[in-house]
Formats: sequence, structure tokens, C-alpha cells
Amino acid sequence: MDPSQIAAQKAKPAAPKPSIPQPKPAAQPAKPQTPPSKPQVQQPAAGGKKVQAKPPTFDPPKVIDDDYFTDEWLFEPPPPEVRSRRHIESILHLSEPKNSQQETVVDGTLRELKRIYENSIKPLVNFFKKLHEIYILIMDC
Repeated sequence: MDPSQIAAQKAKPAAPKPSIPQPKPAAQPAKPQTPPSKPQVQQPAAGGKKVQAKPPTFDPPKVIDDDYFTDEWLFEPPPPEVRSRRHIESILHLSEPKNSQQETVVDGTLRELKRIYENSIKPLVNFFKKLHEIYILIMDC
């Protein structure tokens, strides 16, 4: 055998032995954290000059094309000429003097209609809504 082959055999590691898992050491208690110290100030260079920090530079932001937002209007602009509203006043009789006797009759009638609605119609509507919901629940089973 050659001396280089003998040296290679000696340097060759032996077959690995099966390893037995070692128990892990117990965790050491956490050390109390100290508050962070003041940042380190750079000392003047050997020449006696102060070193000044340079602020970081960033690339300018990318501008998005605004043509997408200006092509269509979300609503139509008002027409250049607007119709007069005098016809509304004449229909509602807003320009005429008010008759107190007529107002009392109208107010009394409106109050009576509201009372009928809240005491008779509204409970009936709620009843039929509940009935419809029950019907739907039964049909889903």
C-alpha cells in the first residue's frame, strides 16, 4: 500500500454510532430586560472633523394616470335653463290667503286618518307579515 492511501484510511471517519438523545438542559430563567440605552453618538474622526449623518433618499412616487377618473360623469350637470316653479304654487294654493276654518277641518281629518292607520291598519300589516314568515318557515322544513 501506498503511504498516501494509509494516511487516507486513517483520516477516514469510522461508521457513525447510533446516537442516544441527550436530555435538554433546563431553560434558564429570563433575565430582566433593561431599558434601551441612549443611541450611540458617533465620535469625531481621527482628523477632528464631526461626522454628519445623511438622511435617506427615496425614489419619487409613481403617478397614476388620471384619465380613468375623468372620462365619465357620475351624474349629469344641471341644464342651462330651468323651468319656473310658479305652477307648483298655483296647484298647492300657496299664494292664496289661508282660511282658518278650512285648515281646522283638514288638520282634524289628517289626525283622524293617522289614528285609524296606527290603530287598525298597522297592526293588521304586522300580523300578515308574521303570518307570511311562519308560512315560509313551514314550507322550508
